[in-house]
Amino acid sequence: MSVTVTYNNYNVFAWIDWNNDLDFDDAGETYYVGEFATTGVVSIPVPAAASLGNHRLRIGGADSGLGSTIPF
Repeated sequence: MSVTVTYNNYNVFAWIDWNNDLDFDDAGETYYVGEFATTGVVSIPVPAAASLGNHRLRIGGADSGLGSTIPF
């Protein structure tokens, strides 16, 4: 899966509910996507155990300085 992200000097995070249990608490459902100065394209691998169908995806950003620490 590829996602195009446009931010200005933000750390970007993604959460994907691969097992459709309505939360992002399970292992492998949170991702540090990277720090973007402008626009970036990222690829997130779909786990082999992911169920077929639609999944909830949340993308968020934080000002530079947060690094790869996932905000909750």
